[in-house]
Amino acid sequence: MNGVQKGKAPLKQGLFLFLVVILTLSTVYFWQVSTSLEYSLTMVNMKTGQMIMKVPVLEGESFQIHYIHSVDRLPVQETFKVNQGNLVLDQVRWMSFGAGLGYMGQGELKVEGEWIIIEKMNRRLDSLPLRVGTIADHCLVYRGEEYPLRNYVEGMDLVQFAIAKD
Repeated sequence: MNGVQKGKAPLKQGLFLFLVVILTLSTVYFWQVSTSLEYSLTMVNMKTGQMIMKVPVLEGESFQIHYIHSVDRLPVQETFKVNQGNLVLDQVRWMSFGAGLGYMGQGELKVEGEWIIIEKMNRRLDSLPLRVGTIADHCLVYRGEEYPLRNYVEGMDLVQFAIAKD
């Protein structure tokens, strides 16, 4: 009976040590993954240099810019995502071919109801400069919330969106 009790103590210590190592490695791994995949979407007023907005975005997360096309007065929706810390134009949706809207052979073109859609564009951008229109009614759509840009800057102000690593 003494031999059995002595055999259990080293087994329990080994199991405990194994669990501590696994827990430590898991914690380090998840901490590295969570910190390496976190970024911020920034919006800067280029006239003043002021940071207007800085919100957290995760790797793979997307946001949209909605606006009204200045020529045909129909809605346009552009979807951007964070891909390896870069700003990537993923999809564009509009209702009519107008000035500056058309298929340039990048991505996949399809029609869905009234919408003309180019998806899977994968167009990497260093930043997105945007002149906030007086007619366009530009709006950032982020995590289901709408942020009309006219609430942050004057019409015709130039803003720049970018992805920053935190």
